[in-house]
This record gives sequence, C-alpha cells and structure tokens, in this order.
Amino acid sequence: MNNPQAEAPMQDNLRRMTEPDNPHETPDVAALRTALQAVEKAEASASSHALCHAWLRVGQCWRVMHAPQEAHNSLRNALREARTTRRGHELVQVLCEMAENTCDLADAQPEPSPEWLRMSRDKARDEVFEASTWLLRGEASADAAHTLLRLSDVLNRCGDHDDATVLQARAIGWMATCPAEH
Repeated sequence: MNNPQAEAPMQDNLRRMTEPDNPHETPDVAALRTALQAVEKAEASASSHALCHAWLRVGQCWRVMHAPQEAHNSLRNALREARTTRRGHELVQVLCEMAENTCDLADAQPEPSPEWLRMSRDKARDEVFEASTWLLRGEASADAAHTLLRLSDVLNRCGDHDDATVLQARAIGWMATCPAEH
C-alpha cells in the first residue's frame, strides 16, 4: 500500500514547506508545522491522549490543504491513539473526521471505478455508524448534536438520505433540550 519511493518526494516537499524560515509559508503550512511539532512533543511524552489530539490536528491541517491521502494517514494514527485512550469523545471526533475525509478521498479520484466508490462509501458509513453509536450512548449536548449533524452530512454524501435524516432529527431534538453552551 505505502510506496516508500513515492513518499520520499512528498516528505522532502513537506520538509521544505515547513521550514521555520520559509518566506513563502502560508498560514495553512504554518498550522501544519505547528501540528507536526505537537506530534513530536506528544511522542516524547508518550501520552496517547496528546498523540491523538496532535495527529488529529495534523489530519485536519492536511484536509484544509486538500491533501486527503496525507490526512488519511494522519487520521489513522489519531484513531490508533484514540482507541488506546478508550475515551469516547476523542474516538468520536477522530471517526467523524475520518468519515468526512473518506468522502474527500472518493471525491478526489478523477475516474474511480464503481466498485471503488462503493467500497469508499461503505467505509465512510462504517465510520459514521461507529461514531454515532458512541454518541448515542452518551449524554445529549450541543457539541454532540453538532457532531451528529456532521455525521449526517457524510451519510448524505454517501447517498443515505433516510439515515442522514434520522441523525438530523436526533440532533435537533438534542439541541432543543440542551442549554446553550458558551
């Protein structure tokens, strides 16, 4: 799956892009550099919680930069750490980001085969199902409602409009019963 020869030029470009004194550094690249530094610090501390958050941030930075494959690799690391921490909230956030990115990966393919699209949609649905299962076990909150809406958007992108509507209805119900969070 991973091709070391293909990854080497990307790593060289990443190294050049994220050099601290790069005069052409964009805010997105600066955010990525900061997130990668957080990964290094978290690795030094050996904290799964810190590693989860750092890898999640790296994945989010790659998504902003429209690099879904790099985001996928980072989010996979975040998911590994989230499963280690056994904290539902962290796992849900990573799974939600992964589901959105799985759709981004499918959209980024120039001419995907119908089988590949089906497999991508199935993977995104599985990620949504796992995240929503964790959410629905927990307490209603505005944050949980917002995450349910994000998950319903993924289901809509996959063509599962009925299931998306169910999650939207639950989210709206939660928002109606939860006090506003500031």
